[in-house]
Amino acid sequence: MKVMGDGLLSLFESPAVAISTALQVQHLMASEAVAASGTDPLKIRIGINYAEVMITEDDVFGDGVNVAARLEQHALPDILE
Repeated sequence: MKVMGDGLLSLFESPAVAISTALQVQHLMASEAVAASGTDPLKIRIGINYAEVMITEDDVFGDGVNVAARLEQHALPDILE
């Protein structure tokens, strides 16, 4: 996992795990518990790309990361349906 300002980069075992996690996170953000807190739910955008990346001790980079970041910019900040 890598934190970049208000962004987060995570690596997953498979595309299926990445998609499942993305859906769970979005549903949790829109959950009744968040709504009951009296605050607006936090809406997030998620970009997922299946590609090889390069990993060092303190960084993850490569075309796979760049494509996921570009996809995220076009994602709707709401629950995936």
